[in-house]
Amino acid sequence: MRLDYAILGCAPGKRHLMTFYRPLMGEWGVVSAKALDAVSHGATVKVGGVVAIRQRPGTANGVAFFTLEDETGTINVVVMPDVFQRERTTLRLASLLAIEGTVERVDGVTHVRARRVRAFGQDREASVLLSKQFA
Repeated sequence: MRLDYAILGCAPGKRHLMTFYRPLMGEWGVVSAKALDAVSHGATVKVGGVVAIRQRPGTANGVAFFTLEDETGTINVVVMPDVFQRERTTLRLASLLAIEGTVERVDGVTHVRARRVRAFGQDREASVLLSKQFA
């Protein structure tokens, strides 16, 4: 499944890759894209998903924009320059991210302003979880 995502950008079958990680995400306190709708503006939240879009336009003064996808929808993430510099390698290379930040709602658009970033999928916890899913 992870190889399918690495090569094709998707996996065969009806289950989204995040369904295999949801138990681990729950342990970390990560909410789904759908559940994010119920989180108040200004609240601290943890979200996670597959990196669908990664942008760092030259006109944005170092601000980066990510779209994460989970089994329930998409999550917009804004990464300010100081966080991007601190987490540069993870943000540039990881295909599965967990983000902790602040919920912001502006003109009907919801995004999470990142404070902390964690890659997942290559770590020991995730590997154990996936091996149990397919055992």
